[in-house]
Amino acid sequence: MLTRRALALLLLGPVLLAFLDVWSGMGIVAAGVFGLAVLAVVVDLALAPRARALSVTRAHEPYLTIGLSNDIGLRIETRATRPTQLIVRDEVPDEFELRRPILDSADVWPIEPGEAVRRGPIPVRPGQTVTLRYRVIPPRRGDYGFGAVTIRARGPLKLASRQHRYAIGATVKVFPNLLDTRKYDLLSRKGRLQELGLRRRRALGEGEFESLRDYQIDDSPRRIDWRATARRGKLTVRQLQTERSQNIVAVLDCGRLMDAPAWQEPPATLRRRMELRKLDAAVNAALMLGFVAGQRGDRVGALAFSDRVLKYIEPKTGRGQFYRLLNSLYDVQAETIESDYTRAFAYLSAQQRRRALIVVFTDLSSGLAARQLVARLAPFKQRHLTLLVTISDPSMVRLAQSTGSGEREVHERLAAQQMLEERQRLLDFVAENGILTLDVPADALSISVVNRYLDLKSRQVI
Repeated sequence: MLTRRALALLLLGPVLLAFLDVWSGMGIVAAGVFGLAVLAVVVDLALAPRARALSVTRAHEPYLTIGLSNDIGLRIETRATRPTQLIVRDEVPDEFELRRPILDSADVWPIEPGEAVRRGPIPVRPGQTVTLRYRVIPPRRGDYGFGAVTIRARGPLKLASRQHRYAIGATVKVFPNLLDTRKYDLLSRKGRLQELGLRRRRALGEGEFESLRDYQIDDSPRRIDWRATARRGKLTVRQLQTERSQNIVAVLDCGRLMDAPAWQEPPATLRRRMELRKLDAAVNAALMLGFVAGQRGDRVGALAFSDRVLKYIEPKTGRGQFYRLLNSLYDVQAETIESDYTRAFAYLSAQQRRRALIVVFTDLSSGLAARQLVARLAPFKQRHLTLLVTISDPSMVRLAQSTGSGEREVHERLAAQQMLEERQRLLDFVAENGILTLDVPADALSISVVNRYLDLKSRQVI
């Protein structure tokens, strides 16, 4: 492949022919110049690094995270014996949003969504290793494929270059945002969970005896052990351990309603608003719930459904269960069909015989949908404790509370108020039928679900 310098040199001969009328010997000179230019291009192409003189590897985390900037690195090792210049092009998934590449000594090509990453020309010395880095933001969970890396290596005269294609395509998994679980793990070790928004609760009721300790001012007098108090000479209470190995099942609705935007505010690392879907927020919350419940010794499982059962993970204990949940739920996607509550809960009823906390992540669009959901959950009330979790829209609340006086603003405010009132009536109807409800924005969903779980567990109603 020829460079602009080579094209200019090759065109010099034909240009000299324009002066043939001025001097008859100009034709010989033009032919000589053109011949030398061709020879230089051929020699430069022969000296350009061949494919085996370069090796390319792509490096990134074992999985990428939805909605966040993820670093991708291209490591290029050269075994060429002469200096060269490289132009590098990497094929990234079309769905990914790209950030500007990072390399101090290289030019930066403008990048638009759906385009490949292209960098160069990059000067490389013999035996040098160059690492190119850029960032991608995956908009959806699931499996995505990187393509090949194409490199143009120039000859020492910069007249011609060889183009090599390195087939290092690979599939990468895009996982839900596990930032909250990492924060929880870190803060729990330091005893500072309140910084994450979790409220501390003392278990109530009767549990299993664990130990004796000194009386504290907020302890109930009913928990005083009078025999131990007489023996020790100071007030002593029984330390009770909350029952462990309870069953928690997260039920994820993957129907069309969960494909709506969650209107979640972007992380500080993003420059624009990321319209994550309601199902994305629900998966994040389900995994956070599984992580916290697993650390407390409870058995955690999950079920995902649309018009059929998509995934079912049997409730189990242990740290490995969280990773089973993660690997099973990371690629569930909302489908443009109506959800079949009857089939989903019939399947769950057959699988889950022991009492459990059933956390249903869904949305309600009409009174008919609410009545159908209540009818399907009614058999669960005798054996299980059911919590219905829906995602509210803060922008709708702001619109309902707006004070604009224009005709359009008034109509929008009234419409928003009617929608909020209808939604509240549906939630009240569900609650009146003995089903717990939780309706919060997407950015507060994970913490709110965990707080409700901890509250129910502390009151020993699971």
